[in-house]
Amino acid sequence: MFHNLIFNQGKDGKYLIREDIVRKIETIIFGGQTKELKSAAKEGNSFDALPDILDKMMHHPGMYDNYESSLAFLCESSLDVDQLGNVQRFLNKYPDMRGLFKNKGYFSCERLKVFDESLNVFNGKSGEN
Repeated sequence: MFHNLIFNQGKDGKYLIREDIVRKIETIIFGGQTKELKSAAKEGNSFDALPDILDKMMHHPGMYDNYESSLAFLCESSLDVDQLGNVQRFLNKYPDMRGLFKNKGYFSCERLKVFDESLNVFNGKSGEN
């Protein structure tokens, strides 16, 4: 259901992310709250469905327009609502995406870049992916 909310299906049958809707959901769910309240409030929200959506996208990349940038945007959105574990699991499950994101300048997703670099430091791999 969350998938159908954040993607439009075009005439060609491919899904296109609705970034404006994702941002509105972030604002509605978390708008004006402190980081502590965000962490407590995130349980049970629609962003819990993102890991399944990311997996679906990885298994069916041809079904999505702007597939790679959409993945980066969804990872960035997860970070924006303090769901760091979802992004960490995704990057660990699909390590090739880390290199792709880095090579593409993280599609201008600054939090994703900082998070990925932090994972490198945490894993003792400074400067590599």
